[in-house]
Amino acid sequence: MAEDFEAVCKKFRVTSAIVLGWSLGGMWLRLEWPGAKSDGYFRAFFSDLVNFASSVDITGFINVAGPPYIDQDLFARVARPATLGILAALSQPPSVDVFQENALNLVHLFSEVISHDLFCTLLEGVIIQPRAVTAQVVSRKQDPTKLLQEGRDGKMEVLVVTGGKDSLVSAPGLRAVYEEMGWKKCTVKHLDEADHMPWVSRGDEFREIILGWIKGGRM
Repeated sequence: MAEDFEAVCKKFRVTSAIVLGWSLGGMWLRLEWPGAKSDGYFRAFFSDLVNFASSVDITGFINVAGPPYIDQDLFARVARPATLGILAALSQPPSVDVFQENALNLVHLFSEVISHDLFCTLLEGVIIQPRAVTAQVVSRKQDPTKLLQEGRDGKMEVLVVTGGKDSLVSAPGLRAVYEEMGWKKCTVKHLDEADHMPWVSRGDEFREIILGWIKGGRM
């Protein structure tokens, strides 16, 4: 995953980047760079990118509704009970009916205001992903030592965005996790009316937060 990130950066001649991750584990990452005409999306994780010997200078992370690294105990603290149940059912579904029901439930919990087309796109992503991949995503162990050290030393800035109407992730739980990690340069922004997809449910406010943080001299 980190190798894919490196390859795309080299292709577009990206030498410095802020990485945005969404949801549990930062599974969906978005690469931002000055003057970009397109977006690059990667299935990767914050901790993987920090541990990888990349030529790209990652100047900061933006974490939208998700913990910074994969750990079962961490999941239990930031995920709402419904989230854990759905992920378990998707990883090892006892039947096709159970899998379909939980796939639909998961996408419904993302946001109540998404369009039909976006709903179908998200549902497609959930359905076509092999079950073995889903199981590995939520069960694999990462070594967060380097990530946490850079955060505590003030070498890596992070912006955390949470939503008051997020049905999958607990905003107080996520804030508490970052506070306990001792991340030196951590900014937490909370949108009371935002759900698990704040760029959809509170688009203008979300963009203002993201762009304001990026323009603060991090690129």
